[in-house]
Amino acid sequence: MKEWKRVSLAEDPELYDRLDEVNDHAFPSYLIQGDQTNALYWTKDKLFTIFAPYQFVLFRNRQMVATGNAVPIFWDGTREGLPEGYDGALKRAFKEDRKPNTLCAISVVVAPSFRGMGISPIVLHHMRENAINHGFDELIVSVRPNQKHRYPLIPMEDYIRWVQPNGSPFDPWIRVHWRLGARILQIAPASMISKAPVKQWEEWTDLKFPQSGNYTLPGALQPVEARIEEDVILYEDPNVWMRHSI
Repeated sequence: MKEWKRVSLAEDPELYDRLDEVNDHAFPSYLIQGDQTNALYWTKDKLFTIFAPYQFVLFRNRQMVATGNAVPIFWDGTREGLPEGYDGALKRAFKEDRKPNTLCAISVVVAPSFRGMGISPIVLHHMRENAINHGFDELIVSVRPNQKHRYPLIPMEDYIRWVQPNGSPFDPWIRVHWRLGARILQIAPASMISKAPVKQWEEWTDLKFPQSGNYTLPGALQPVEARIEEDVILYEDPNVWMRHSI
């Protein structure tokens, strides 16, 4: 794998200014901008400085092809002891004072021009290698299934049970982790929470919300809840906790 090179933000802080080359439009705007926990911690001076060794860019023959992001947390190894999800992992990493023993991956993104080329397993290999190099006992991942948005009315509990004829998981992103030996621990029903006034959601989605109720939106894994009388729309993004054996 000589053509591959992993460079952390600790090794080259200036990479921060190039991250949009990979990450731009990787997730819906309402999810990234509406999640207050994400807005608080996914910043240059916090995630990318305090935990710079766990944020990396993957290069192939000097081309930026992917990014990997993670935070060190303490986890007691039980399902009950897992963070609530993506938001919970960030809060735990920044707020708790217990010595971390687990690397928690929070994002893996492949650059648009390299998607569909089998890059994501290589990124996860480097994520696992980074966990080992830093002496962690565990690698867990808050997985956002990449085809669930096509089935927003199906409960996540049902969706993760879908399999292909050969018995492998139906969802491609879950399947990538599964093929690397990761196994599902449990659902994170509200991994990311996005909440904002109706007008803001209309700007993010270019849609109108004439009355209160549940709406399905492009990119959303389940319906959003509009409370017009309260001038608020709430979306809870469900993820799946998976554990890699390292």
